[in-house]
Amino acid sequence: MDIYKRYRTKLITIAVLCVLIVIGLIILNFKGCDSGKKEPEPTPTPEVTYEPMPTPEPTPEPTPEPQFVDLESDDSLTRYVSQTHPISETYVPSDLRGVNVHSATTRKLQTGRDVSGGNR
Repeated sequence: MDIYKRYRTKLITIAVLCVLIVIGLIILNFKGCDSGKKEPEPTPTPEVTYEPMPTPEPTPEPTPEPQFVDLESDDSLTRYVSQTHPISETYVPSDLRGVNVHSATTRKLQTGRDVSGGNR
């Protein structure tokens, strides 16, 4: 009997919700009809005026000067680098910053002495 009571409660809840939805739709339908009877107010159309635009005169562009692209110096942004054209070994970038981070190959003991942590 407990299952029958649950089934009946759910059925009553669904029926009440359906009735409320139908009542809401009816109310919206009648309110929508009243507001639809108003005639829209005519909007004035803007007048179009024609003003001729002056024709632009072309301005002469100066001929660009050929730019020299530096492919050889290490400080150049356009440096050509490959296996046959390597960067010099003494090159250090001007904006290079040093970091204070311990690497896997360097360990510091409590005494402050560096000990290599390489292959053992």
